[in-house]
Amino acid sequence: MEGFKNTGDFEEVGIIRINDAPINMIITDPCYKIGTWCTARLSVKPGDYKCFVEYYFDKEYNYSYVASMEARHVDSLDIVPTLESDEDIGVDSASCGIYNLSYYINHSESCKIPIPYGSYYRLTNKGLTCISGFGDGRYSLYLGYNKQSQIVSVKVKFISFDEK
Repeated sequence: MEGFKNTGDFEEVGIIRINDAPINMIITDPCYKIGTWCTARLSVKPGDYKCFVEYYFDKEYNYSYVASMEARHVDSLDIVPTLESDEDIGVDSASCGIYNLSYYINHSESCKIPIPYGSYYRLTNKGLTCISGFGDGRYSLYLGYNKQSQIVSVKVKFISFDEK
């Protein structure tokens, strides 16, 4: 991996662009097809989203894991996604992503493009894919809203520090 990360390290990894469409973001295992029950399709404020990865360091195994992945609209960086969604995100490929929905629909081979060896994530301008915490499972989705009631931040939490 790209060196060990400490618990709570919060790394800005880049920007993704979300198009203007009625439903424009999908959060899912990158190997799932559109319509899989444990994905979230959202209507978020269109534009550029800064992406972040948070880490957890397991002292027992001397290994760093991705604790969460997050995306915040560049006009709303101060809005933290704290409202838990009713939707859970399922993972079966030990990875999860936040994607521009139109890109995801048109690039179904995304599961075939692996996260680079030795990395925690892969970023393009249309999506962020991360290794999902301890691997496969069901994870909580958190949302943040602006004053116009638009979703402007999203977070998938793989590991809670207080659980370990």
